[in-house]
Amino acid sequence: EGGAPFGSALLQFSQWKKVAPLGIGAMGLFGKNEVRAEAQLESRAVSSSSAAAGSTQAATRGSDKSAGRTRQNHADTASQSGSKVSHSVGPDLQPQKNVKYRSDPQTYVFEDGPMEGRMDIRRWFVERAMYFLFVSAFTYVVFLQRDGDMLISFAAMWQSVLSVHTASVKSPDHIGGFLETSVRDDLFASSYIERDNFTFPGVSADIYGSALIGSLTVRQLRVKPETCSVLVERLQGRGALPPGMECFPNYSPAVEDIDYTKELARKPADRDTHPFMQFKTQAETGSMGQWGKYNWYPGSGFVMKLNAANHVEKLALLRQTRWLDTKTRAVIVDFVVYSPNADLSVVIHVIFEILPGGVVDSVIHVEAIALDRYPLASQHDFVLAALEVFVYMMVVGYAWEEVKGTARQGFGKRYGRLGWTWLDVTNILVFAFSAFQKFLNLTAYWKLLAAGPEEAEETPQRIMDLGLAMQLADQVNGFNGFLLWIKLYKYVVVSRRIQRIVVTVGRTLHQIAAFFLIFSIIAYAFAIFGHLLLAGDLDEFSSINASTMMMLRSLLGDPSVFPMVVEFAGDIGFLYLLCWLVVSRTLLINIVIAVFQDAYSAVLAEEKRSPTQTTLERVLIEFRRRYDEGKLVSISAMGQEPTVEPELDKNNKLMYDPQKAARKRLGWLMEDNWKPYDVDEGGEETDPNAVVAVDPAAGVGAGSPVTKR
Repeated sequence: EGGAPFGSALLQFSQWKKVAPLGIGAMGLFGKNEVRAEAQLESRAVSSSSAAAGSTQAATRGSDKSAGRTRQNHADTASQSGSKVSHSVGPDLQPQKNVKYRSDPQTYVFEDGPMEGRMDIRRWFVERAMYFLFVSAFTYVVFLQRDGDMLISFAAMWQSVLSVHTASVKSPDHIGGFLETSVRDDLFASSYIERDNFTFPGVSADIYGSALIGSLTVRQLRVKPETCSVLVERLQGRGALPPGMECFPNYSPAVEDIDYTKELARKPADRDTHPFMQFKTQAETGSMGQWGKYNWYPGSGFVMKLNAANHVEKLALLRQTRWLDTKTRAVIVDFVVYSPNADLSVVIHVIFEILPGGVVDSVIHVEAIALDRYPLASQHDFVLAALEVFVYMMVVGYAWEEVKGTARQGFGKRYGRLGWTWLDVTNILVFAFSAFQKFLNLTAYWKLLAAGPEEAEETPQRIMDLGLAMQLADQVNGFNGFLLWIKLYKYVVVSRRIQRIVVTVGRTLHQIAAFFLIFSIIAYAFAIFGHLLLAGDLDEFSSINASTMMMLRSLLGDPSVFPMVVEFAGDIGFLYLLCWLVVSRTLLINIVIAVFQDAYSAVLAEEKRSPTQTTLERVLIEFRRRYDEGKLVSISAMGQEPTVEPELDKNNKLMYDPQKAARKRLGWLMEDNWKPYDVDEGGEETDPNAVVAVDPAAGVGAGSPVTKR
């Protein structure tokens, strides 16, 4: 209605700002343009006052300039650390338009500007939202690029088909029968579906709707003879064994034979005319080594290649020349098939291990792979590609933030102790390695597509190598996904309950590590004992590793272990398992429970002794403060007297005291004997949050401080 009354209202509003600092515009909950509403209000007040009362206008503006721009340095720093903060007084605290103020990346507290000491909840919220999107996009891309259900089903089909044939192989002579039934009758049999050369060059057969790519490779590894034991010599002397017998050991690289000879070093007459009797190194075969059940077998050996044109002749020669004999220790069958309908390739390795005692054991490795990870044939493919680009853009952003953080804090301070920064760096390095792998795999795939008919023989091995590289890339992505989801704790540990669990686990790591050292020693002792005690009765205890797996199964409650051991080993097996379960479950596991219980009790006691604010409490308090401040700004902007509501008419430190909030929430606060942490023993409040009563007529700065309770 007039300059003087409105100027007086503005003056009262400026005085109130000492109690609730104005760092926020109306309802500006995320910290953008925090004081813009305040600046607009002051300019409107000045314009209205100049039209009605010039002299009062000058006094009012002067009072507002001195009292309104005098701010405390925000009580949130005290609420977070429990210590008092200094208050800045000066005319330059008004933030400029579109100016960004820095906040600490660890605590999210503003380091400068009018919000100094307050929490940057906008940054806190955005960082979590972006990380959730980042993890979700990575998981979505990794799972859908592989088409896991189709891969598993396709691999399982080939596993079951080959298992039918390998189950009947009980001696070295049966390996030839496997090649005849599986290769001749299945892979090279005429199909009821006529197909052209619909895939890579070198297709020579069709089975179950899949094309055989190139040739099928049969490779054997042989050993040299060694000196027989003393018992053999004694038995030969007594006529129990024929004289001149040779002994051939189990396979190892040290005893591998590279010269194809028969027993007693006899050379076959036609050895030089058959390529499958010529030794080839791993570099010449291009094959990768394979793990069997008992040994690791390199890619070298004597190689026979079968295709639709020569498989009948080669299989006949295999039996005629006795290509497999007592010196053979492993026969490895490698081939690749491709399904054009599913656009999937399957790399198959069938390993027959011939033990010195004549027993044959078989292992089947089947790996289904999708060679084309970026078909870009549908809208969904483009979405996956875009999400992967988004993932790596986020990785670049996180890497840049890490570089800036290291430059600001220094390498020693940032990485001086184990923490989230080490996990962040590990995650970034794994992503860099994964990107390098993707580049190499894409290059190899493009070269495979560009191969001509003259390179048909090399195509299966190229697919095997590419499949192995893609399998390694998937394993790296799996490890990376594990790190990403573990890192999620960094962003979700905001509530008291989650924080307790994380702190408890962190405090027990050293004790749990010591426990596992003791547990591993006891478990290894039981594994050796079980192997020596039960290996003759059960295949499950045939080695120390197998014995260890059986003990872990019994520890985790596998119901089939106990009856099986008792059935085949009798009372000895019963006593063995009983002793193991008593020691492992009754004693050792209860120690782990006691360690966690003791640590959890210590965490609860520490909370009661010195409660602190959680991240969630800090965020909620900051939201409440900004909401309260925004309401009062809105009231004054409408030209009304800025009255303080009853629940807001209290000291800032009383309202946002972290100890009071924590004790009250935990049920440890007694209202009758509680006092604010900034009141001295004499009962006088030492908080400088006092409203200065200013008389406009007396000039700027007049008046005495009045404590507002």
